Amino acid sequence: MYTSLGVMVGLGVIWAGKRILPGTDLEWVDPVAANAVAALITKAAWRLTADSVRGLLDTGLGVDELGFIRDLLAGLRPQVCGHPHLHTRKAGATRFIEMHVVVDGNLTVTQSHAFTEAIIAGIRELFPKGRVMIHVEPCGYDCDALCRAGCLVPERQRPEIDR
Repeated sequence: MYTSLGVMVGLGVIWAGKRILPGTDLEWVDPVAANAVAALITKAAWRLTADSVRGLLDTGLGVDELGFIRDLLAGLRPQVCGHPHLHTRKAGATRFIEMHVVVDGNLTVTQSHAFTEAIIAGIRELFPKGRVMIHVEPCGYDCDALCRAGCLVPERQRPEIDR
């Protein structure tokens, strides 16, 4: 629509200029309008190409989507203590989420499984076609740097060894 409008405006200015201001050279308007139209077409082509390529390549989830997952996990505190390994990618409409979830070491297998099911259900609310893989680990409060980076346990509640 914009390209047609650009051509029409350019031709309209030339036509009106010949009628209103005879003898004025307005032939330069046509190449200017053509360049503006070409710029619009190039921008649209670039956007379509970039979107298509992103859809073909595996890329990680965006900041908002990652924030949703992190908020979901933080809402399961204190039983869920952290998520040291959170890896995501998307391929087309499918989201792939892989994570290690550190849970309270006193939870039973059944309780830990219930938390993983809650996490999967929460993620599938946002990503119905999402594929989620969760590895559960007990929290022993003897974290390495990677574990501390995804830790949900408040600093004041961590044992002295973790500081």
